[in-house]
Amino acid sequence: MTIAIIGAGFTGCLVAKHLQQANIPFHVFEKSRGRGGRLSNKRPAWGEFDAGAAVVPVSRPDFSEFMQTLVEQGVAHVWPQQSYDYAEQQLKSHERQRQSFVFSPKMSAICQTWLADEHLSCESLLTSARYVPDQGWLVCINEEWRPEVYQRLVITVPWPQTKTLLSHIYPHTVYPDVSWSSCWSIGFKIDAVLTTHAELILSQDCPIQSLIRNDAKPGRQPLPVNQSIWVAQLNHQISGELGKEGQQQAMALAKAAVAQVLNIKTCNIHDELAHFWRYARSEQGQKPLGLIQQPNEGLLAGGDWSFGGAVQGAYQAAKSIAQQLLT
Repeated sequence: MTIAIIGAGFTGCLVAKHLQQANIPFHVFEKSRGRGGRLSNKRPAWGEFDAGAAVVPVSRPDFSEFMQTLVEQGVAHVWPQQSYDYAEQQLKSHERQRQSFVFSPKMSAICQTWLADEHLSCESLLTSARYVPDQGWLVCINEEWRPEVYQRLVITVPWPQTKTLLSHIYPHTVYPDVSWSSCWSIGFKIDAVLTTHAELILSQDCPIQSLIRNDAKPGRQPLPVNQSIWVAQLNHQISGELGKEGQQQAMALAKAAVAQVLNIKTCNIHDELAHFWRYARSEQGQKPLGLIQQPNEGLLAGGDWSFGGAVQGAYQAAKSIAQQLLT
C-alpha cells in the first residue's frame, strides 16, 4: 500500500512519521518550497525569524504528554516562562494560564525531523485527483497526471484549499463553509538597548495582537546586546481590512506599534519583512469540522481545522488520520 499525502505542514509531516515507523510506503506533495506550513520560517539576509505560529500553547493532556516527549528529545522547549500584556500604554507581566512550547532551532524544524527529503516533492501543487475503482488514486501535480497509483489519498492542507480539491473530486457533494481570519506577520531587526525583558507580549490596545522576541527563543542565533529580532502580528480585524495588497500600510502600522510598545524610536527598527496569512485561523465560535472521509475509496482529509485550530488541532488531526491508516 502506497499513500499520497498532500501538504507538508505539521499534520502531513506527523502522519508521514507514523507511516515510516510502520514501514508503509508514502510520498508527500507540498506546493511550497519546503516543509512547515503554518510553522513557516523566514531567512532574510539580516537574520531569521518564525513568521507563522509563534508558540505552541497546550491544553489537552495527550498533547501535553506528546510535547514533553519532544522536549526530552531536544527538539522542543518550554517557552516563555512569563508573557506580558500591553494595556493602557504599559507592559504588565503575568503568569501564563497555559504552558506553551517552541520548536528548536526554528518552528519548522520539527517537520524536517519527521519527513526526509526522499519522501517529499516540493513546489508540487495538487490540482486534481481521480479515484480509479479497484486500483486507487491518480494525482495531477502541477497540471500533469502522475503515472503512480496510490491506494490512499490524505489531504492535510488548510480547509479552503481542501474544500476546493474535494469539490473537484466529488462535485455533487456539498461541503460546509468556514469563515477565516487573516493575519499580517512582520519581522523586524531592532538596533537599540531595550528597557524590558519581555519576550512575548500580547495586546488589545494597539494594531498588533502579539509581539515576539524571536532571538530569545531557545536554540536561536544569539545577537549582540544592542540587537534583537522581533515578530509583530497585526490583529485579525486590521489584517482583514488591509488584505494582501496592504503590505506597506501593514508594515508601517506594525513599526509604529512596536516603537510604542517597546518604548524606542522608529529609526531603531529596520530590515522588516512581511508575510500575509490569508487563512490564519478559523473565526472564533465555529464548530470544528472533524475528519472528512470517503472510506470506500480510501480518502482522508484533516488538519488543524478538524479539531479546533492551532498546532494542537493539527496534532489531533495527525493522530486521528494515522489511526485510520494503521488499522
